[in-house]
Amino acid sequence: MKKSAQPWTDAYLRAAIRQEVDLARAMGHTVAVPSLITAVTALRPTTKRGYKFMPPSYQPGGDGLPFWRRSWSAAGPLSTALQLSTSHDKDDDGGTVTVCGSTPRRSVTEAYKDHPSEDAATWAAIVGAAILELEARADQ
Repeated sequence: MKKSAQPWTDAYLRAAIRQEVDLARAMGHTVAVPSLITAVTALRPTTKRGYKFMPPSYQPGGDGLPFWRRSWSAAGPLSTALQLSTSHDKDDDGGTVTVCGSTPRRSVTEAYKDHPSEDAATWAAIVGAAILELEARADQ
């Protein structure tokens, strides 16, 4: 990951995990935003209403959901599985990343300057496009 343009604030981390929850729901899991948010908070699907999350000592790769907005090891396979295409546009204003699903209407563009790093912007765009793609598939 490249050096952060801005820190991973609590608000940014909370928004990232909230988007991971939205993706998990689009995949059919029952989860909600946990009350304790850390960089290693892992979501676990549950059959009950509500949520479960792993303690901060949890190591990714267990039975929790992937860290789609926080890790290439999760965002990369997600992008491949849904056949999302990614393009970067470096411009004078800092640049953007666009991730497109099966149609241009299912694309998401994120500005690098709105995220801690170019990687974080790309993860956000991948997850956003994945949610749009899964919702469209569910409607068919």
